[in-house]
Amino acid sequence: MNRIEEKFLNATRDILEKNLQINELEYKDKQIILVYDFDSILSTEISN
Repeated sequence: MNRIEEKFLNATRDILEKNLQINELEYKDKQIILVYDFDSILSTEISN
């Protein structure tokens, strides 16, 4: 795993943990699919 992937995964985990704690019952049985564009401008900025 490269540096940008690690940053995205950590940020995603933090966001999901916080949001799912608030809405645990609503999302309890739903599947979450995450899609990243590692070539985007935002990805480039975050990786630097």
